[in-house]
Amino acid sequence: MSLKTRTALGNALKKRMAEKPVDKITINELIHDCDINRQTFYYHFEDIYDLLRWVFEQDAKTLISNNEKGLIWQDSLRELLYYLSQNRAFCKSALNSLGRMHLQTMLSDYLTEILHMTIENIVKELNVPNGRTQAEYINLCTRFCIISLTGLMEDWLTEPSGKTPEEIVTFADDMIQSLIAGIRLRYGKQ
Repeated sequence: MSLKTRTALGNALKKRMAEKPVDKITINELIHDCDINRQTFYYHFEDIYDLLRWVFEQDAKTLISNNEKGLIWQDSLRELLYYLSQNRAFCKSALNSLGRMHLQTMLSDYLTEILHMTIENIVKELNVPNGRTQAEYINLCTRFCIISLTGLMEDWLTEPSGKTPEEIVTFADDMIQSLIAGIRLRYGKQ
């Protein structure tokens, strides 16, 4: 029953956020949509932003479980872009509110999940740059890619370029392959 109630509240929040900013949504609206009382809401969540965080965590878990099916990072990125496209109004509302941090965390966690292993495999082939451990270098490269891709996706959500998820994945792949080629050229194998 608890998961069912949480899911109903999450769906109500998504629906409301497609219509107006999260900071304009009230708990009364959500409990009315779900036909529950205020106490039930507070039993599950501290506030609307706690609910928003939970929704993004659940959506990320779903995406990550799909990633565990052996998808290559490009396919996983494409799935993330489809999720953003299908939930554009909801995600855009989060970006334009105090909920921005929750969406950014979800994007960052998911991108880390799909990119870290790819970058780790490449860096392990090479000599570690002076002054850094291999793990530090892998984390820095991964973080660089994540920050770049998160910014690209936020722009794509807020300022639609007309680019399809496939075009964004192709661009991201080109950029990451260029980064990898540069690492190989600078530190070892070509």
